[in-house]
Amino acid sequence: MVPTSLILTILVVAFFPATFAFFFAAPERRIVNFFFPMMVAPGILMLFSIALVILRIEIVWLSWVLLATAIFCAITCICLVRPALARMRDRERAMDARRARRG
Repeated sequence: MVPTSLILTILVVAFFPATFAFFFAAPERRIVNFFFPMMVAPGILMLFSIALVILRIEIVWLSWVLLATAIFCAITCICLVRPALARMRDRERAMDARRARRG
């Protein structure tokens, strides 16, 4: 059985890049973008893992599934930071171009 602390550590590592990507990518569209479910998924998995520990439900195959899902979420969320930073840079360039035209 995989320890819950390992699963939660990986999910925390996945949650922070996803949160940064969510806030950097599209501040005007908060819920209707791809970054929102990728930010919420690690949080829901964290709550589910903690609920399993509190209820003392120990299913060996479920712990391995949670670990695999946590690793997949971590990889996906870390990969989302790059396009989010690119969107942020594009938005800043567009704002700078507008300022240059006005001033």
